[in-house]
Amino acid sequence: MRDEDGKIYVAVLNIKPEVPQGRVWLVKWLGNYIDCNIFRKVDYELETVKVSFPRHCIGNPQSLQFRSWVSRYRPESNDQNLWMALGRVNANERTFPRMI
Repeated sequence: MRDEDGKIYVAVLNIKPEVPQGRVWLVKWLGNYIDCNIFRKVDYELETVKVSFPRHCIGNPQSLQFRSWVSRYRPESNDQNLWMALGRVNANERTFPRMI
């Protein structure tokens, strides 16, 4: 998401078989994780996901441009792109922020 000042934020929803409703977090692009109450709903029957959070978590912007994408992470692929997209300084550091 990009606000009217050009600040970029990323909401990440990570779904695995052992966590069917997923884990979600919000980050500033190439920055810090944002501690915020984030709602998510995964509907397997409709094949939809919904992620929402209060506007104040990202500074109450007047508007946001929004884009979405899907990525499948496979540990055996050794693909660092997802970690770089999350703004990790060290792509080899595979620790997650607090997830809810």
